[in-house]
Amino acid sequence: MTQEDSTEENTKKKMPTWAKALIVLVIVGIVGLTTMAIGAVFFVQKIYRDALDPAMITKAAGEIAVFSEPLPKGYKYLMGFSNKELGIDLLAIDNSGGQFLMVLKYPEKEEDATKLVDRSYESGFSTPQATAKFESVKSRGEFTVGGQKMPYVLGNMTDQEGRKLQGLVGCVVKKDTHEAIVLYGVQMPGKDYDMDITEGFLQTIKTL
Repeated sequence: MTQEDSTEENTKKKMPTWAKALIVLVIVGIVGLTTMAIGAVFFVQKIYRDALDPAMITKAAGEIAVFSEPLPKGYKYLMGFSNKELGIDLLAIDNSGGQFLMVLKYPEKEEDATKLVDRSYESGFSTPQATAKFESVKSRGEFTVGGQKMPYVLGNMTDQEGRKLQGLVGCVVKKDTHEAIVLYGVQMPGKDYDMDITEGFLQTIKTL
């Protein structure tokens, strides 16, 4: 087994099902697949594998925002995806406190960030492998990220295995470039959502 294969295998072992499901959902949406044909599956697998490349992670981070480096203790980049033709950038982050975060940037005509938050809340995430839906709102609020306001909603979720989770979705709309930056956060089952972990990561963003 090569070092690259070992790194990929370790990442897969550490990443919970709901985290992989969320990433796969986004990748499927990125490539515009409506059916999981054999060729499409291989294509998604290639994107997934490329997303583990440190060079791709660095590229995605740079396209999304200006981050302080290195990340604070306890935070680690898991995956990154960047495609200029599609205008899509994705960054997945793990925290040792049992929280998974994902930042997604994509073209968006809607200029009301709160409406995008509500839309994401209603959608939850769903793939052929796993699903998790928000069931109730726990709280609403607003972060300041890179000098911009990010409304968010924190809610209770249940995955397809019946485990209770708490998740968060927030959004910033860049009206000048017609882009949205969406933050997804999910806490490991059995724990209340740790807002300090999310805020600790967002504080590493200097500008969007």
